[in-house]
Amino acid sequence: MDNLYTEGKLEPMIVVMPSGHTGIEGFFMGAGPDQDPFCRDLLNEIIPFIENTYPVSDKRTDRAIAGLSMGGVQTLNTALWNPELFGYVVPMSTGYFSPNIKEIKENYADVMKNEEINQFELFQIYMGGETDIAYQNNLNMMAMFDEFGIKYIYKNGKGGHTFRAWRRNLHDFAPLLFKKK
Repeated sequence: MDNLYTEGKLEPMIVVMPSGHTGIEGFFMGAGPDQDPFCRDLLNEIIPFIENTYPVSDKRTDRAIAGLSMGGVQTLNTALWNPELFGYVVPMSTGYFSPNIKEIKENYADVMKNEEINQFELFQIYMGGETDIAYQNNLNMMAMFDEFGIKYIYKNGKGGHTFRAWRRNLHDFAPLLFKKK
C-alpha cells in the first residue's frame, strides 16, 4: 500500500484491519450477519469507533470492505446484507459452503434480490486458481449470484489459498478504490 501510494496510484484512505475473530468462541462461516459475530462487531463497534475517532466519510462511495478466506465470507455477510454501507466489495479466496447457499436461497432470497447490491462501485471476486481450497465453493456461490442477477467481476489468478495470491489481489484492486468519476 505504501509503495502504491508513493507511486501516486492510490487515493488517500484510512485502512482498518481488524481481526476476524471476536470474544465468542467458534469458527463462523454461516450466511448473514445474524450468524457471524464479527459482522455484528464491525457494524456496531468498529465502524462507529472509526467514524467517531477519524475524519472519515460515512458515504457508501467512500467505504470499502475486503477480506480473504473466512474474512471473505465476513465481507459478503456484511456487504450483501448492508449494501447501503459500502461502495467497494472485494472477497478473496472464499465462497459460501453448499449448505449456506441452500439456506440463502431458502431464507434470504430477499437479501440477494436487493437492487442496492448491483449499485456497488466495484464488486470484484478473486480466486487463487483451481488449487485454492475455496475454489469449488466460489464457483457454487457465483452460480447462485448469477441466479439472483447479482453483478460482479471475477478474477481467477494463481497462488492457491496463500498470502502471495492475496497480496497480488490487493495490488490489483487497491488502485481502483475511491476514484472520483
